[in-house]
Amino acid sequence: MTELGKYEMVNNAETLKELAKAIRFVTDSDGKIQGRSKVWDADTMAKYCETLTPETFYMLTRNFGIRQQAIMLYYYYHKED
Repeated sequence: MTELGKYEMVNNAETLKELAKAIRFVTDSDGKIQGRSKVWDADTMAKYCETLTPETFYMLTRNFGIRQQAIMLYYYYHKED
């Protein structure tokens, strides 16, 4: 998948559950996502996304727009799945 495709997949998520699936999908071969300064475990990040609270926003990387999409979904389109 291209980098653009990863951004699009994250951006197209309409629920936090869909975003968690996208996070698991955009990982590299060992289940990690390279952030700007640290390597993130995608499965752990997806679990935080599924139970997101404002206190756990920082547990999501900004890469691919993941944190931005999570915050937008949490505040504006938060739906019970």
